Amino acid sequence: MGSLPDCVKRVAFKPNKLDSGGISVYRQESTSAELLVSRSDPREGGYFVARLRVADIVQLGLRVIPAKKDFPPKGHPPIPELRFGLKGADERKSMELQSELARLASLDVVLEPWSH
Repeated sequence: MGSLPDCVKRVAFKPNKLDSGGISVYRQESTSAELLVSRSDPREGGYFVARLRVADIVQLGLRVIPAKKDFPPKGHPPIPELRFGLKGADERKSMELQSELARLASLDVVLEPWSH
């Protein structure tokens, strides 16, 4: 599919109150872009599905923790450094990392909201 300049925004990686253990990602071999989109709420305006290399995530100083048994679902590991409830300097660092992940994600968009 390619990339669009800055099409993925920082808020795509912003933790919400359900992310107390960190935001999570999907491993490519465990799902498909079409399946992820089919599970999303159409009222939310659609999602970009993008590919990130684990090596690039780790290079940012983040950890991708292998999922335990069946929860979260297999192939759906959390990134604990990007969790809900961070304050002060930790929150500012999290926002910087979210921006960098968005930049990287914009480089390899697999599925755009309007393409399905």
